Amino acid sequence: LLHSEARDWSTSTANGALREPLIKVLHWFRALEYKEREDREVGMRDLSAEIAQFPFESGSVFNFYLPAYSPDRFANSIVAPEFQILNTPTIVDFFNGLFQIIDSGFSSCNSGWGSGSRACLNGYFHLPTSNVSQTLDELDLLLTGSRFSQKEAVRPLLTQLGDEEAAVKYAKKAVLLAPEFHNMGEPAAVGARAVEEPQELPDPRNYKAMVLLYLAGGADTFNLLVPLECSLYDEYVEIREQVALLPEKLHKIATDGQSCESFGIHGELSYVKELYDLGEAAFFANVGALVEPMT
Repeated sequence: LLHSEARDWSTSTANGALREPLIKVLHWFRALEYKEREDREVGMRDLSAEIAQFPFESGSVFNFYLPAYSPDRFANSIVAPEFQILNTPTIVDFFNGLFQIIDSGFSSCNSGWGSGSRACLNGYFHLPTSNVSQTLDELDLLLTGSRFSQKEAVRPLLTQLGDEEAAVKYAKKAVLLAPEFHNMGEPAAVGARAVEEPQELPDPRNYKAMVLLYLAGGADTFNLLVPLECSLYDEYVEIREQVALLPEKLHKIATDGQSCESFGIHGELSYVKELYDLGEAAFFANVGALVEPMT
């Protein structure tokens, strides 16, 4: 408490810190006095994939981030460990999750953060206020410590809505989006965003893409592409025995530079045969684990 940064934020522009996402989630629930129906224990599913934090889910025994981490745009002497788990997906998922709670309540419905829900409303938030203006002041006090710098710009917009319930929801979202809710310290304004000169786009070029299909199920690749009219077909029949396919059950294709001049595509893949004949599909064989050394 006697540290200069704790006593006076203005001693340095580097004072303050980014708040951890899990701390912000718990702050939201506690400040708005969330209570489960029937006084049950609050159930929340693992949010590691969404906000990169959850109790007992750290990627190592040390922490969710490195203590000496510093974003590239920061000066060399300034560290900001919490920024290591701040990225576009975690930002979007954080706001999507809390916005859904504001709009629809806390539950597991529609990919919500609740766990073990029997209905699409687990409990209730308690914020007893008489009007939206008072609600905004209460939210500012509880969630930003009365530091919400844009409160007076937001207040008239809320009172003009006319719908008290909708206005309260917008008030919650406004405070949730405020930089003061996400930081400890005094967020410093950096001015208006600079106008970027439009860049002239280059002429489009020819483009080809390789599409990789990762099959989740089982695929019998030995019957997908079968050598024909060569000794490899005899070896194939000998090894595959009763599951080997007869040539008349396959779509015959021709090729160059291979051990066999002809191969057969499985009879159910006529579309692949059409693409191959048009030069729009190709096979990459023998790219898996080797059955024996090559040298």
